[in-house]
This record gives sequence, C-alpha cells and structure tokens, in this order.
Amino acid sequence: MKEPMMRRRTLMLCEKLSLPSFQVIEINADVGCVACQDRVSKIVSKMTGIEEYVVDLKKKLVMARGDFRPRLVSSQQQVKDVVSQTPSQNAKRLLRPLKIFLRSIFSLCLRPTTL
Repeated sequence: MKEPMMRRRTLMLCEKLSLPSFQVIEINADVGCVACQDRVSKIVSKMTGIEEYVVDLKKKLVMARGDFRPRLVSSQQQVKDVVSQTPSQNAKRLLRPLKIFLRSIFSLCLRPTTL
C-alpha cells in the first residue's frame, strides 16, 4: 500500500539541506557612466549582508559578495513564525536582500548586455 503524501520525507528534510550562507552575485550590465557607478555603489554600500562589491565599467560587470544567513531573532513570536514556515517560504525570506539588490541595480540606468 502507498504511504500517504504527508508521511513521505523529502530529500531536503532527510539531508537537512539549506541555502548557502555566503553567496557571490555577478550581473552583466552596461553601467553606462561614472555617475551610474557611483549611484550603484551608494545603494549597495547601505545594504545589510553585503561584504564586498565591485562595479566595473570596463568589464560591464556588477559583483557583490555577502553573507545571507538568517539573523538572530529576539522574540518568541518571530521564532514561531520562522518555524511554522515551509522550506520554500524560508528560502524566499532569506533571498529577500538579494532581490532588493537586483531591483536596485536594474532600476538605475543599467542596460543588460546582449551576448
């Protein structure tokens, strides 16, 4: 007899897989000018979790390295909220700084390069 769907264990739960805490993000983009480079640098420097970033005009590249581990929570309610979330919800929450970074980069005058 087949096991009910709720009793099956997923690979992620069996192996205790998680997202990497330290990530490197590279975006190919034509920054356009030095003023745009300064705007990107100003935005990225204020972001939480970003350890190092480079805006390279010649290579048409924006690279950011950061630590995206979840921060310690201070209240019991926040702990309950995190525990009650599914793994995909936790992944979305952890990747939120990355999404903010990407939106801020592309909202400027960046033009993606074509290969």
